[in-house]
Amino acid sequence: MGGGAYGRYGTKSIKHYGYQPGNTVLWGVGESRSKAAPAPVKPLPFLAWGLRDKDRAPEGHFLPCVSCLHPMLATPAARTGTLLFLNADPNVTDRQTADQHLKLANARGWHLRYNNASTREMAASLANCQRVITNSYHGAYWALLTGHEVVLLGYSSKFTSLYLSLGLNPAAIAPIQRGDPASLLKHLNDPPLDRAVRLANPGEVLNEFKALNLQFARQLVNRGILTAAMRT
Repeated sequence: MGGGAYGRYGTKSIKHYGYQPGNTVLWGVGESRSKAAPAPVKPLPFLAWGLRDKDRAPEGHFLPCVSCLHPMLATPAARTGTLLFLNADPNVTDRQTADQHLKLANARGWHLRYNNASTREMAASLANCQRVITNSYHGAYWALLTGHEVVLLGYSSKFTSLYLSLGLNPAAIAPIQRGDPASLLKHLNDPPLDRAVRLANPGEVLNEFKALNLQFARQLVNRGILTAAMRT
């Protein structure tokens, strides 16, 4: 189980779908709370587990999102151009205002993508811009790991955890209200460019994050977990 945010790090979701935590691997899962969560978490009942929220992960259990291994992150940022990358979930980004997003992007010469774009579209968008304005966790994650300048519009603890995981100051995150079109449009009409951040050493961080995921995979193989899973 992995690839996103789950309440209580998936302990309820696993049981809801009829699985047992003791037979489940948690791979780079995070939480998304309206308020900051205490850290670190108590030991979780999974067969093996790693959390993408470094501020909450006990020692030895920090595991950044495995999408850091995607080939599209091998292409560095361009020297010009801005990408507006928005979360496509209607509970996060009101899709009734999508025409306003497009109108604003066209007026400013920005590229516009939502996070339901194909990996090919996402790769091309990242390769053709220098700055990313986003309310998407993965939009910020991928952009920062490829050396882009990022203006992050955040609405929950997962964005704070992301910045802390990357050694960035969460005070740079511009707060918005989840699902509130007025809150988002206010920041898009007057983007807080003074809050833009960029990693000083994105290549080093990317390699570190890749190594953590490969190490986790090797641990699963050494414990026979991947082999056992493949047999079943």
